[in-house]
Amino acid sequence: MSVATATALLFVVFLVVLGVTIWIDSKKTYILPPKLNYQDGAQETSEENASAEYKANTKNGDLIAKVSANDAGKASAWTALGYEYENTESDDRNIVVELTFKYRFNLDTDNDQSSVRAKIESFLNSNSVAIAEKTLTAPASAEAKKTGEFLNGKQRHTMTLKAGENFTAFLRVSLEAEAGAGGNCNGEIVANLSEIYYRPELRPM
Repeated sequence: MSVATATALLFVVFLVVLGVTIWIDSKKTYILPPKLNYQDGAQETSEENASAEYKANTKNGDLIAKVSANDAGKASAWTALGYEYENTESDDRNIVVELTFKYRFNLDTDNDQSSVRAKIESFLNSNSVAIAEKTLTAPASAEAKKTGEFLNGKQRHTMTLKAGENFTAFLRVSLEAEAGAGGNCNGEIVANLSEIYYRPELRPM
């Protein structure tokens, strides 16, 4: 095969790949803040020695959960943020949904009898994927206590969407704190959901 022929074939392949890429992108529907329309959350504490709070903002994509417990107190909080799609299609179809986000944990405890647990998950309806989990059951070093930089993440889901069946895609963060007698622990998760896209799943011809 001559150099000219090989170059021509490579150019044709490039054009095909470019065309397919453009076609796939044209099928995507992008949802960015402030078009997020789903949020939820809850908090629970023991009667004394504990606090919990959560926030989810559809306008900018921010999620925050905080808990604190001391002297045998308990606290938990979770919040979720995403997009609920109203499906009006009359046929079943396979879809791909992808969430783009970033997150940061900040956990602290002052003894080995007090623990704090954190988790971040990605959901498409009831289908969930654990993105990250962290548990602190003993005092961390001064260096480890420093709030780290945000970690970036992407999670893709696929599902068969029945005719007229809706879907909800969302990011969920959760925290639990349980203090031993005389102990203290606290935690915070800060996350941001920056983008959701969905498109039909591509199948071989």
